[in-house]
Amino acid sequence: MWAEDRIAQSTPTPEAVSARVPEVAASPVLSLRRNADWFARNGRVGTFATVLQPIVDSLPADSCFVVELDGLPVTAQRATEPLVPASTMKVLVAAVALDVLGPDHTFVTRVHGQLVGDTVEGDLYVIGGGDPLLAVAEYPPTIEFSPVPATSLETLADAVVAAGVQRVTGRVIGDGSRYDDEWTVESWGDNRIVYGGPIDGLLVNDGRVLDGVTVRETIPPDPAKGAGEQFTRVLQNRRVTVSGQPDVGAANTSLAVLGEVSSAPLSVIVAEMLTTSDNNTAEMLLKEIGLAVKGAGTRANGAAAILERLTTWGVPTDGVVIVDGSGLDHGNRLTCAALVGTLRHQGATGPLHDGLAIAGTSGTLADQFAGTRLAGQMRAKTGTLSHARALTGFVPTPAGVVTFALVVNVSKDSLVVEGAKTATDVAQPVWDSLAFVFPEPPPGPSADQLAP
Repeated sequence: MWAEDRIAQSTPTPEAVSARVPEVAASPVLSLRRNADWFARNGRVGTFATVLQPIVDSLPADSCFVVELDGLPVTAQRATEPLVPASTMKVLVAAVALDVLGPDHTFVTRVHGQLVGDTVEGDLYVIGGGDPLLAVAEYPPTIEFSPVPATSLETLADAVVAAGVQRVTGRVIGDGSRYDDEWTVESWGDNRIVYGGPIDGLLVNDGRVLDGVTVRETIPPDPAKGAGEQFTRVLQNRRVTVSGQPDVGAANTSLAVLGEVSSAPLSVIVAEMLTTSDNNTAEMLLKEIGLAVKGAGTRANGAAAILERLTTWGVPTDGVVIVDGSGLDHGNRLTCAALVGTLRHQGATGPLHDGLAIAGTSGTLADQFAGTRLAGQMRAKTGTLSHARALTGFVPTPAGVVTFALVVNVSKDSLVVEGAKTATDVAQPVWDSLAFVFPEPPPGPSADQLAP
């Protein structure tokens, strides 16, 4: 009765109704005739949010989950909570590298020397151009995800031979000074070398030296020296005599260029990094960003440049901490809002989207979502540490493009309480639930149904 009384009391006079009619008719926001598409999209979003609610309710405490449909927010669970992102950090590196350097950018490795007749008088200098995929033909024999678009060290040697070089009176000198000499990140702890590094401006075989068949057990203390060793061996295989032992140092760039080799375009390198979650590539791209934007190839410069670029894109950076490019460091922090904002800025087309692993098909998603409706459809970046599990990417659907980020962290204390489960154990049921919801969000009313 109270409600009825209030309705009766608030019934407008005929004059009031008459006065409002033109205002409503002129309003594009309230007009179904003019805005049926808008109402239809928002109807789909509301229905989709309802379907996602059970997943939201199942999320662990230390997690975030953000979903958009064609750029419209669907759900944002703890969207701004800074969490350990693991390898989803590479999404930020990829986005900014593509923006700063351009998708067609290549990394060039050059050889300088003083050629007299068929002899290099003195040392032969190999100058690193930041190519993360420079390698000999035998490497990598055991990479889990292939093919890798390697840059051939043999091609560089062939160019030197084609220039007429048959003898070097000095040494092969490796110059990795494009970046600083921080070859690994100390705070990686047990992950040092095993999962990432060493990093340098001149890097061959991820810093490993091959004896011609297998990877040696030890890694040279200086990656540029290891590169010099590899190039010496490749030259000798081409019957070029090299008198001295490989070493490192600053190149004499006033000497003639005797050969060079270019990498695949950055778009291809980014795809390799995202699909296989290549830590070394991520760290080298981080330093290349620092060099391009700040003038010096350091980890700190790269991190600062990324934060600045995200800000210009309107991506929220509160709470974001970038320690490295690979996501190996436990001190990294990202938010789901930052991940989705970065993906939204890049869009569901282009080199970043195309470079992501495909569910049930490629890279780190090859064994995930196989046999589900997400297989062959979802493109995403995974992230895995013992206490962090993350997934972010795109799913095309009949209702629109889903852009999402899911990050789950598990504290050491809770791991003990839960029987030493890893973050993967905790997050996997949530991942599995996505396969039943993401492929086909509820369509909601169509524009035709809503239009008068």
